[in-house]
Amino acid sequence: MNCKKGDLAYVVKSDFPENIGAVVEVIEPDVDRSFQLGAFMWRVKTAGRPMHGKNLNTGKLRSDAMTGVAFDDCLRPITGWTPEPGVIDEVFDPVPLFGEPEFPFGKVQQ
Repeated sequence: MNCKKGDLAYVVKSDFPENIGAVVEVIEPDVDRSFQLGAFMWRVKTAGRPMHGKNLNTGKLRSDAMTGVAFDDCLRPITGWTPEPGVIDEVFDPVPLFGEPEFPFGKVQQ
């Protein structure tokens, strides 16, 4: 798992390119959706501008979402940790930025 409750995280994968790089606050696990979709999801809240997304219940596209859900692998936590020179090569990067299927950030629940 990349994130934990309370983290600030960057959106690193999204079906909506304008969401990539946005900062979200990780609120809590979305257990029901994680079970339904077979991948761990978080309830998130934007830490700034509204996001683009799609309502899972209605399929309606939105461009003003301030809350929603995101797959854990679409997020990268902002840690503030700065590695010492030479250490970065030893750090495992659990979230590939390219080559994986993208999932939308804004699966908004209303």
